[in-house]
Amino acid sequence: AIADATGRGVETLKTQSKSIYRKMQVTGREDAIRVAYQLHLLLQSGRFLKERTISGENDGVITLPNRQKIAWTRRGARNGLPILFLHGMSLGHGMTRDFEQALKDRNLQFICLDRPGYGRSDPPRDWRSNVDEWICNYPAILDELGLERVVIVTHTTGVLYGCAAAAHHPNRVEQVFALAGGIPITDTSTLKDYPAQIRILSRAARFSAQVLRFVLSSTVAFYRSESGRNRLIKRTYGEVPSDAAALKNPEIMELVHSGMEMIATGGFDGFVGDGLRIFNDWSAYVDRMTVPLHYIIGEEDLICPLNWARSFAQKHTHVDVLSIPDAGQLLHHTHGDDVLEAIAEYYPPARAA
Repeated sequence: AIADATGRGVETLKTQSKSIYRKMQVTGREDAIRVAYQLHLLLQSGRFLKERTISGENDGVITLPNRQKIAWTRRGARNGLPILFLHGMSLGHGMTRDFEQALKDRNLQFICLDRPGYGRSDPPRDWRSNVDEWICNYPAILDELGLERVVIVTHTTGVLYGCAAAAHHPNRVEQVFALAGGIPITDTSTLKDYPAQIRILSRAARFSAQVLRFVLSSTVAFYRSESGRNRLIKRTYGEVPSDAAALKNPEIMELVHSGMEMIATGGFDGFVGDGLRIFNDWSAYVDRMTVPLHYIIGEEDLICPLNWARSFAQKHTHVDVLSIPDAGQLLHHTHGDDVLEAIAEYYPPARAA
């Protein structure tokens, strides 16, 4: 039936099936289905989200020379000073109405990408090398957006991509700001300071790419249901007073849910590729940078601790840290004006008009 439907020969299909079994390291069809379910490859992969029409002044899709599609959304002032915003692993690029208004007041526009493997964008060609693909595609992305050289603002894992772009394309990156930014793990003994889930992910990433993929597939399974997302939200933010208080705001709670849905319904190749690199030592990108890297860290942040950022900054003359009191991972949701003031301290055009 498959041969008839696809116009391929039966023997060709048998050969392709054997190739699939070999790559999945399984012995046959039943074993392949079992592994596929474990990896959530047979669950909804975001077709509805990806096929949704994108048009208008504030969102669009660019097509790169390799035909890969990258979706973008504009936040803030329509004709304001452009800043590229790179989201993290789980929060997405949603912003509160107050933060968007603050951008408009300062005549700033954040151009927010659905990074490859997330949301409406195509996945990377190989999730094991998504950072390398990003480095290769970054100039074409700016060209398609009509940008020559930009300030990059990132959240959590996005800092890896901001630094990678700056390291390899210094003429197209002016500065990098890392909101609740991740720190390269250069010393595994420091993992004891991290929450349990981060320690598990870091060890899985160091052990095997396939093991990490399996561990993160279990996480994505939670993302697909509201009750599962609530459990993960409580586990991630519940121990941080400012974040826990912020989640009582329905708008912020919805933004956090939407960020997780961006992974669950948009595929998780980007999510796994991020985990493979961010929980390891990627300090070579920072070492190679010739533009400033500014960490903006909430003093209550447990996942991206302030003391880690300060310790890392001491090793680099082009890295510095600004702290925001009574803030955690959700600092641009809860302390938007403080975040923009911190950015303006090093980038004066971001000051209020």
